This record gives sequence, C-alpha cells and structure tokens, in this order.
Amino acid sequence: MIQYPQTLVQIGGARTGLAPANLLDLQTVEGNVYYWADRKLTAPCVIPPEDGVAGQVVTYSPWLLNVGAFKFFRSLQTITGSFLIQNISGDSMARDVEKILRASAIEGALAVYRMWEGAAQAARREVHGTLTADQITETELQLKFTGLLNPSQGDAPAESYSETCQLVWGSLRCGATGSTECQYSFQSCQVIERFMGTMNSYEKNWGEAVVTVPTTQLNRRRKI
Repeated sequence: MIQYPQTLVQIGGARTGLAPANLLDLQTVEGNVYYWADRKLTAPCVIPPEDGVAGQVVTYSPWLLNVGAFKFFRSLQTITGSFLIQNISGDSMARDVEKILRASAIEGALAVYRMWEGAAQAARREVHGTLTADQITETELQLKFTGLLNPSQGDAPAESYSETCQLVWGSLRCGATGSTECQYSFQSCQVIERFMGTMNSYEKNWGEAVVTVPTTQLNRRRKI
C-alpha cells in the first residue's frame, strides 16, 4: 500500500486550491539536464543537476504545453505517454528548443514526469522512462514517453545458429562442474543434454554399394 504524505491527503480532500503542476525532468545522453513544466515555478528535482543532488530546489521553465494521456497496465506491458513542448521562445536566429536539439540527443533521454502538488510539496504521480522525438515543427515539439520497464528494448544478444555451444561454461544453464573448461563443442561437452549448438555431422546407417559400370568400350565413330 502506498503511503501518501499527510499534507497530500489534506490537500486532496480540500474543495478548492491550486491545480497540480506537471513537471518533467530530462537528462540527455550527453548528461545535459533540463527542467520543464506547464508554468514557471520552483520545486525539488528528481534528476539532479550536473553539480547538484536529487531533491535540490530548481527552477522549471514553462515550456510544457500539454501532457498526453498515459496508459498504465497491470502487467509487463510498457507504460506509454506523450508531451508537447513549445518551440517559440528564443531569438530570431535560433529558438531555445532548436538549440537544445543541436547540442543534445533527445533520443533515449531519461525523463521523470510528476503531477506535483505545490501546496503539499509532494507528487500525486511519478513515472520514470525515456523519451524519443516524434514530431518537430516551427512552434512545437512532440515527445513520446516509454516506461523504463520495456522488455522489447532488451539489448541482450540473441543466440546465434552455430556449431559452437552458446552457453557460458560453468554457468547455471551449462551445468558443468568440472575443473577443466570445455572447447564449446559437442565432442568436449561435459553435460551433453544441455549442449546449445547445432550438429552438422550425420551417421550413415546403411552399407556402401559398388555401382556396376559397363567395361566394354564402344566406338561411336561413323564408318566411312
């Protein structure tokens, strides 16, 4: 059971009050950190600044125009969502979002979204994931959000089709307990029933037969 702070319970039961703020902490692949919200405010961060710590109070820029509908699942299916970022601030030479895109890699950036209750100084909802740029126009930037728990993005190498065993010697799947490492071949396998490879040799269970060929030479030249 999730234990909410008492201040958040009191704010939630009030009939009036300020609407929760949408906060987005973003850290690019290069390590650059940005803080965006749907209004300009200060709040404790989740992703720390380059020279700071988590929980430090930072200023959020009012660049977040809209938070798309989030889809949550009671399974390993990945959480999805979207964010709409303004792309109009800046100068006549380059806009602020354009400068960030040129200086950083948004693809795969770490993101933390919070529905923040300023009066309670607590978040009603907090989601961690990664971002990818979906659509960029002269005025807006559409970002797609994917939860961190995403089995489809596993980077474990797939087992290849080979005569060499794919298991690591002595691992749990291998099951070998000897002191001498095998050669990762079927002939040297110490636990044959767990060999993870392809056999390319076949045993012939029939005898060889000698083909009868004619021994009489034929002269096929035409007679004159």
